[in-house]
Amino acid sequence: MIFYLTMTAIFLLSNACFVFQVEYEQIENMFVNQINNIKPQIMSLGYNLVYCYSLAQIKCNKIKNVVSNTRIGLNITILGTALINFLKEEKLYTITTYKDGSKSNFDFIANSDTLPDIANCLLENKDTFDLIIVSDKKDGSEQINYIHYTEFPQILDDYKHSTIKFFSVELEYKEAIHSIELTNENYNHYIVNNVLNKVFFKYYLTNVLNIEIDKNIFDYKLVVIDHNVNVVELTQNDSLIIKENNYELIIDLTESDETDELSKERSVSDDYVKFE
Repeated sequence: MIFYLTMTAIFLLSNACFVFQVEYEQIENMFVNQINNIKPQIMSLGYNLVYCYSLAQIKCNKIKNVVSNTRIGLNITILGTALINFLKEEKLYTITTYKDGSKSNFDFIANSDTLPDIANCLLENKDTFDLIIVSDKKDGSEQINYIHYTEFPQILDDYKHSTIKFFSVELEYKEAIHSIELTNENYNHYIVNNVLNKVFFKYYLTNVLNIEIDKNIFDYKLVVIDHNVNVVELTQNDSLIIKENNYELIIDLTESDETDELSKERSVSDDYVKFE
């Protein structure tokens, strides 16, 4: 740029000399002298500009490398892809992770292209969460399906709705009884292989009912009136697994009193019970 400005000035001065009949050599000498006087400043400015440009380039490359190797970079990539695919009307999933009922540091908006990166990220940070909930809609419905996982699945849309609906699910925690709504017009937890256990109820009380819980001592009693009007009582040591047309119970009898009425009602030869 300095070169072009110099040439332009010389050209203008040359024409001025011709018009006003001023000696060209005299003006040229004056101009050269002035250039020589400020030449050190021009050189210094040029070097500083080159240095600043190089420094900025190095810093930008460092930032790019740091961001691209962190979850921030992954989320930026996923967010960009999600926005593009949203315009394409491509299917998207919301993936949220929880630890002891509270949201952990990993939640994503994903499509088929970004799933491998998310899977690797969650695998590397598997100790930071104990529950993954994938949110998805099917068949044009506005109801959101919540699919529960403890590990990230290979395929996200390979799930089925259960046909069962419990009449009542109530959880007694710290002398208070809380109604657990597994489905309504907005969401649905009746998904095949969804597990209702201590991990799930920590999530539900914290995020749905906004109840503060003791994450270390989380004792409760769960009373379910199922789709066949059977009454089932469970504790924090038990699990209920939703199936397509029924459900299964995983009962922990190791800490139960055999004379307890609840244990009598459960009297089975194994810790596995299936309800049709």
